[in-house]
Amino acid sequence: AASTRPSRRTPAAATTATPAPPNATPAARYDSATPAAAHTTTKMGKYTASDGKEFDTKREWRKYEMLLMYTFKEKTGETFPIKKPGDVNGQQFDMMNLTKCEAVVADSTDMVQIDECIDCKVFLGASGESVFIRDCKGCTFYVACKQLRLRDCHDCKFSLYSQTEPVIETSDGITFTPFAGGFEGQEACMRSVNLDPKINFWWGIFDFNDEAKTGKNFKVINKPMEPWWPLGEASQICEQTAPNSATLPSTLTDDGGGHGGPTTGGMNSFKIGTSAEDAQNKVDSQAPPPPPDLELIPDEVSKPAADWTAFRVGVRYDPPLLALEWKGDEKTLRKDIPFPEVTELAALVAEVADDECAAAVLDHMVKTHGAQWLDFEKFFSKKQVLRLVDMVLQGGPDSVEM
Repeated sequence: AASTRPSRRTPAAATTATPAPPNATPAARYDSATPAAAHTTTKMGKYTASDGKEFDTKREWRKYEMLLMYTFKEKTGETFPIKKPGDVNGQQFDMMNLTKCEAVVADSTDMVQIDECIDCKVFLGASGESVFIRDCKGCTFYVACKQLRLRDCHDCKFSLYSQTEPVIETSDGITFTPFAGGFEGQEACMRSVNLDPKINFWWGIFDFNDEAKTGKNFKVINKPMEPWWPLGEASQICEQTAPNSATLPSTLTDDGGGHGGPTTGGMNSFKIGTSAEDAQNKVDSQAPPPPPDLELIPDEVSKPAADWTAFRVGVRYDPPLLALEWKGDEKTLRKDIPFPEVTELAALVAEVADDECAAAVLDHMVKTHGAQWLDFEKFFSKKQVLRLVDMVLQGGPDSVEM
């Protein structure tokens, strides 16, 4: 009987991992509406990663696969395989301890952290959150992001798109130019993470270590660097705005203080030991968000409109819910589908085998909230939604939450 098994997952924690198929794709914060390709092979009782390494538990496999797919680290003289549109799909990405390497992420990402890189060339095409770059020397960066933050960087060049003011701290010899280059599909990647290519404050630098605003630690040069087209020549998407051509976001606050930078609390250090979540929490309290283009779908709307296009599906953890997104009316529209309450959820999973828990919970959500939203024939991949449900039941992924 189900009740005689030694462990049972509950909404709060997972004591055993669901034996999902070993060829499932790595856990993702967001999944696109189209099914992802499998990256692993199936072996009885094992979870096999993309490079062939085997694991006994799903959690160990997931952590390794996240490192394998969304991290570049500890290499010298390496040209990494290009991450193309759909390869990263809104995940957090990390780079660390690289020397004389070339790295390209031509896709949408969440937060990006780059630490201790020397003489590297890096391309980041669409980060919807902050890009933290720390302890880097002699590097060239092509970056499109919500906000750029540097700490302890020296003699680095930037071809930059930033939707808010870039921030530097204890850094010098930094050169900023407008973003030049791109890739086919960059505009779609940027808009998927709420970046408007026409709003570019690449020139609005705030230096924590230059109270007199002498500009001694950086240069703003209104001449683009040589364009970088990592996937072949494409259209220039990011607007190459002129310095001082628009009001900086921080001057729009109500404190009357003018351009005092993106924070009024003095210096903030982002050390290598600072977690991505802690760093982003600091930034979120300082930097103004981009103009919102996401609307929650009201409860009285019973089904998606005929002209909406299924966009992506994600999860929240507090409270747990599925976040279904559509594109329509020039906005992103989101429908939140809550998980069952704790007692109801516990009852659902108590009567099924461990590998059937996610399916039981998803079936309940479909019955409760209607197949018109969770229509797997028209909209989202059922396999991917099941994987996200399973992530919530196990307590969430090892990366930052949505």
